[in-house]
Amino acid sequence: MTTNSKPARKRRRLLKEQVSPSSSGGKRSRKSSPSSRGSGINKKTRRDSQSPGQGAERPPKFALKTMTPADTYAQEPGDGSTWRHFGIMVQRYSSQSLGFPNYTPARIENKDIYARWDPCEYLDLLDTRPWEAMWENRVDTLVFFCYRDLTPDMIRGLSWIINFMERWMREYWERGHWVTMTIVFYFRQDPRFLALTEKRQKEVLNLFNDRKARSTAFNKAKEELICKLRKLHGYDDEIWFEAGLWVVPENPCDWIWRHPAQQISLQDRLEELDILEPARTQWATRSSDTCFLEVAPSDLRDQVLTKHERAENRLPEPTPASASDVACR
Repeated sequence: MTTNSKPARKRRRLLKEQVSPSSSGGKRSRKSSPSSRGSGINKKTRRDSQSPGQGAERPPKFALKTMTPADTYAQEPGDGSTWRHFGIMVQRYSSQSLGFPNYTPARIENKDIYARWDPCEYLDLLDTRPWEAMWENRVDTLVFFCYRDLTPDMIRGLSWIINFMERWMREYWERGHWVTMTIVFYFRQDPRFLALTEKRQKEVLNLFNDRKARSTAFNKAKEELICKLRKLHGYDDEIWFEAGLWVVPENPCDWIWRHPAQQISLQDRLEELDILEPARTQWATRSSDTCFLEVAPSDLRDQVLTKHERAENRLPEPTPASASDVACR
């Protein structure tokens, strides 16, 4: 007997599994306001006239829904399979690298995610180069191991990792702040878009393809680095618990944008996000060491270095060749 049923489509992963430990049920706490949850997502598709900067009339596919109380706060994840994050229904990945945010928009929310997407505002944020602040504020010492504990080969491997981090700092930041993009042709009629130079317009329209190309190259380079490291005498996966060695999370850390009617700048939203979930910045926005110490196994926490010991075990600086690569980006 024939059947028309089709096999379920598997979720596509952009990067392969990271060598760092992963957790299938990891949670990250979020602050929530006392606001009561709304009755759900409003099914009307009219454009919200209070949304700032939306100069072009949106087609139904990208129409903003009227903001509800549920759009103003992030629910604490419970035992259920889904919850709402600033009004968007999210669910856990089947697995995620330990310590990283573990939630992604449900597919039925794509329409609302696209409606909140503002490529002009996002490009303005990219102009501030937030990955450079992440690099400057990174953990720059060993935390659990001393150099005397490492083999000469592994010490050399640390330099490879640092060079890789500097070369790909933007791609690390993007993976930690993953924005769902779409090619939004209606923006061609937006007054903000029309006021841009031709070069700037091309940058807006190329945001998706540009990130996709760089993400593919990042993934390939990461796999090559891991292969090299695993061949080193003395290599152990536990080295990735070092907060100063950046981990590529197994799955992207989705950044759920708030409803535009809240009129909160993207920069302010980013700063709040990074404080609440510092793993997104590889601990650069940490308020204390506790956030990355609690991710490590107990045997490593028992051997954490003192402040004086850390000062004597600083991570290497990137080589000039790596610095020149970054200067060209």
